[in-house]
Amino acid sequence: MHFIMPGRVLPVALVCCSLGLVTGGCSGGSSGRDSSSSTRASSANGSAVAGAVAPGTVTSAEAARVHANELGKIMILEYHNIENKSGAYYQPPDQLRKDLQQLYDNGYATMDIHDYVTGNISTPAGKTPVVLTFDDATIGQFRYLPGGESIDPNCAVGILNDFAAAHPGFGHHATFFVLPSGFGQSGLKAAKYRYLVSHGYGIGNHTWTHPIMTHKTPLQVQEELGRDDIDIHAIIPDYRVDILAYPFGSRPKTQGKPDDTYIASGSWQGHPYKISAAFLVGAEPAPSPYSSKLKPYAIPRVQAIEKDLVSWIARFKANPRQKFISDGDPGSVSIPASMASQLNRNAVSDRKVVTY
Repeated sequence: MHFIMPGRVLPVALVCCSLGLVTGGCSGGSSGRDSSSSTRASSANGSAVAGAVAPGTVTSAEAARVHANELGKIMILEYHNIENKSGAYYQPPDQLRKDLQQLYDNGYATMDIHDYVTGNISTPAGKTPVVLTFDDATIGQFRYLPGGESIDPNCAVGILNDFAAAHPGFGHHATFFVLPSGFGQSGLKAAKYRYLVSHGYGIGNHTWTHPIMTHKTPLQVQEELGRDDIDIHAIIPDYRVDILAYPFGSRPKTQGKPDDTYIASGSWQGHPYKISAAFLVGAEPAPSPYSSKLKPYAIPRVQAIEKDLVSWIARFKANPRQKFISDGDPGSVSIPASMASQLNRNAVSDRKVVTY
């Protein structure tokens, strides 16, 4: 049995077990990537892989030279509306450009969200990965100019494409957590979804009606996730939608405690879905995918409003040991020796652990 992702087929054993992110051994499904496919995807999407080493060959001296810390935290940035409007969830196009420039200038490179989930990280040595996410599928995220052939350079996709072209090595990886509105512009939804997955962007589930999930029944949870999954697959049937952003950061609860049962898997009208990782609203950078502190159904993000982003960039600059710094080798996990007790050995899987 295999799961299909755009441009690649993955064995279930790799998908489920490569990081142990799905609890209960290999019973769940995760859209993982192997190291080679991760490197290919990075190259195709504009992320530099120049200078990458053969998997599992990095040495302690090499890890120390770049101050590698693959147990450091990773910013998963959360955007909403890219528009010249006022409001807490609106940012003008020039602010997104400024954000990207600040990240680039401070040694960050974009990473596909699935590579975060599976830990298949091919970020160049010495660089820090950053994950870009966009919620709600608003028109400012992806807009075609009149005629439907050219992408508006002031929408998020246009900005990401242009920035990546002008800044080799930064990449334009980003994931869009979509609602059925599909970025507005009647008649162009299918074209937009197909463009995204064929150009290295990702699509994730954001539910059907964007409700507060806290008191939803199991049947209602399955309808919310299942209907959005069905809607996406009607356009891109071979694309695996296995990541979720909770509306308002709200999680289903049973007897007052978060209940991930029907987040992890379920079905709606005979259509099954599986979620391997789910993301909250705001709060803080996320744990490393190799960290024992990672909770796959409660992964925090950083709201990408200017003061929060600037604050975290400054904090990591002042305390570089707190952030993830890549060793450039997807086949190894390089960390300061003092942090070894924080490793999730199941997540490390068969990667070589390098300490210094």
